[in-house]
Amino acid sequence: MIMKQIQWYGTSSGQKMNKNKCFFLTAPGTGPTRINKIRDATGFLDKQFPFEYLGCPIYLGRKKVEYFEKMLSKVVKRLNVWQSNMLSYGGKIVLIKSVLQSLPIYTLSALSPPKGTITLMEKHFARFSGVPKMIRGNTIGVLGKIYVSLRRKVGWVLEKWLTFVKHWISRSGGDSGAKIHYGQVWVSGNSHTWKTLTKIRGKAEPNMIWCIQDGQSSFWWDNWTGYGAIANYCPDYVHSSSTKVKEFIDNNEWDIQNLQNILPDWLYQHINTIKIGSNQKKDFIIWKPAADGVFQTMMLGMASKHTDKKIL
Repeated sequence: MIMKQIQWYGTSSGQKMNKNKCFFLTAPGTGPTRINKIRDATGFLDKQFPFEYLGCPIYLGRKKVEYFEKMLSKVVKRLNVWQSNMLSYGGKIVLIKSVLQSLPIYTLSALSPPKGTITLMEKHFARFSGVPKMIRGNTIGVLGKIYVSLRRKVGWVLEKWLTFVKHWISRSGGDSGAKIHYGQVWVSGNSHTWKTLTKIRGKAEPNMIWCIQDGQSSFWWDNWTGYGAIANYCPDYVHSSSTKVKEFIDNNEWDIQNLQNILPDWLYQHINTIKIGSNQKKDFIIWKPAADGVFQTMMLGMASKHTDKKIL
């Protein structure tokens, strides 16, 4: 069936599949008999994890430093052709900032390498610059902070994607608050990327604030007040993810009586100061630290160069 679909696509598009570039993967422990059957049916060769796709390592199980050797080798190759003894300290710093630190950005944006890989790369930077130890908060040693910034960008993009999913479900007549929140926890067996997102959630999520328009945001779980999930302040109530903000809005004004019945005084008074937009528009999310509300990785990177404190 799969091969028929591939052939149908080739016929429709006029594109011919290159079998020399195609392969298939099987679950660990798959017998040779079944693998041979798949080979005969598809004409593809089988391959094992890890492998590379679009420049990124795809692996199964625990992440290892060896899976990210190609990313590290790009930096080492550049260093090997540069004559460090012919450069001033300032010139070396410029090369590190403009060239070396940009080489791993693509992989860091997509995957979460082990800490050992980041540390090893920073050691190469430090050795090239002539600084015996990594300087935290300076040009040397900020790659780890850049990585954290990129992870937060993934969280930002994920939240924007969840916005699209919520609105799509709502337009389809379904429950737009049906437990599709970035605030869900990581459990053993989930991906490494999701584990990293849940780790940085506590720092990133307070700065991702929903602006209320049509009120489709989750009343209990979305951060629309600026104080995080309201559920954290009301432990005595059932926190249904299907409860929407619009249920507490009457004629484009806050239903104070309804809010007073379930929320602490300080919280409903704060909500009363929140402006409600047009109910003809969808709720949207903004990045609080940015003047235009749009997340920028560069902003976090600049902050990491001027302070040793935790970002956000």
